[in-house]
Amino acid sequence: MEVTAANGAHIAPDVIAAIGERPMPDLVAADADLASRWFTADRTLGDFAGCTVLLPFPAVAELATWPERLLWGHSRTEELCEWLDPGRTIPGDETVARIWGRIVVAAQRTGNPPPANAAWTAAGCLSYGLPLATLDKRRYQPFADRYGLQLI
Repeated sequence: MEVTAANGAHIAPDVIAAIGERPMPDLVAADADLASRWFTADRTLGDFAGCTVLLPFPAVAELATWPERLLWGHSRTEELCEWLDPGRTIPGDETVARIWGRIVVAAQRTGNPPPANAAWTAAGCLSYGLPLATLDKRRYQPFADRYGLQLI
């Protein structure tokens, strides 16, 4: 069954299989990889139907580079701008910045500095108590292990 959410996002069957079958929370954050799949390839929400999907600001920033990098025309750029609903963006506020600082410094002290955007994404989710939907759990696993970031 194909379901479309209010934000127009969908999720592909292979993504649903990777996420597994469990109840979804009402609010979910999605990383840039998953958001890009929803925008470019398949807008089927599947297990995320009924959820409000939020994008951390690094995901929005990464997607916002596409029109320049890929030399998009006006109509495709406008489609992306409309899809990137500012009301569904996790901001990089002071609390997020403080959490980011703590997790980055702690990781640096262990000799394993995290990728900057992954750390910002994790900090946003941790700040707002949101689970993170991702296609690359390995990238975020250290944040789940050390700080309790819920991955779906």
